[in-house]
Amino acid sequence: MATIRASIILNSRDDWRGWYNQIRSLAKARDIWEYIDPDTAAEQLPDIPRRPQIPELGRNEDENRWKMKMQHYTMQKNEYDEVRRGLAAVNELIHGSVSTLLVHHLYDKESIYDILKALKDYLAPSTEQQGQILLARYEKAREAPIQDQALDHWLSNFEAAYQECQGAGLPEVQGQHAVRHFLQAVSRHSWSWAERRFDSLQQDTSIQLPEIIRIYRGYLADTAAMRARSSDAAFATLKGQADQQAPQQASQHQYPQCICGQYHYFHRCWYLMQSKRPPNWIPRPDIQARFDQILAGPSNPIKEAIQQALQYDTPPPSNTEHAMAMIQLGFEA
Repeated sequence: MATIRASIILNSRDDWRGWYNQIRSLAKARDIWEYIDPDTAAEQLPDIPRRPQIPELGRNEDENRWKMKMQHYTMQKNEYDEVRRGLAAVNELIHGSVSTLLVHHLYDKESIYDILKALKDYLAPSTEQQGQILLARYEKAREAPIQDQALDHWLSNFEAAYQECQGAGLPEVQGQHAVRHFLQAVSRHSWSWAERRFDSLQQDTSIQLPEIIRIYRGYLADTAAMRARSSDAAFATLKGQADQQAPQQASQHQYPQCICGQYHYFHRCWYLMQSKRPPNWIPRPDIQARFDQILAGPSNPIKEAIQQALQYDTPPPSNTEHAMAMIQLGFEA
């Protein structure tokens, strides 16, 4: 039998919900949960199948009758073996996932049911306590720093924390609350995208967090693909060469495409405006080099628009946006 590895180790009460769910999932998959469910009173548990006895052929017994007994025995034996294998698998998972700090709760227990009952009585939090634990985990996921190289990991952690709170019916994540929490969090990384989504919430209040996350993942995939395709063209544009593709791509968005690859005006670009940068944000050196190259180069409409944006800690007046719009249309003043 292959070794079963635990994804969650039971160290404390904080781990109880996830650990208990992995034990229950395995037991249900092996169709033995009814024999070990700690929420069932001991006297109400069904009897675990016993090893059946091989029927013997009596001296005057009809052979066909004996064959029927053998068929019944085979069915009972298969059920017995299946249950025993399932119990062994769950027992292995429990003993391999309880930390040394709690392993004493496994001692002198006659059955898996007794082990789960003892651990549940000791560790399972009340409904209120569980809610506080889940909310703390959710807030921690929201506030965790977001970086390009770990963005997918951050998304997975946030989604898992949300699903746990949703499953517990916590009001703090119901309706638009979780959607707004998510947009506030990802605005540290994708400000212009989050800003557009905030605006769209005014017209569509029915969208739920899983759909928003799906859209955001698609946006990230599209942005990465577009950067890969247009990398050479973008550098050619910085050298003053003609580039017809970038204006066409930018025209498909509400805002012009910035040198950083996102769609927003210069006065909202984190690479330029330090006052806009969220805590723990780290610029990519290759993208920062693009701006440095422009500012160090000869005067042109792009450089002038960047220099004007840098004069303000708050969004610049509308004439800058007009200049950006002209740049978007043809990179000519």
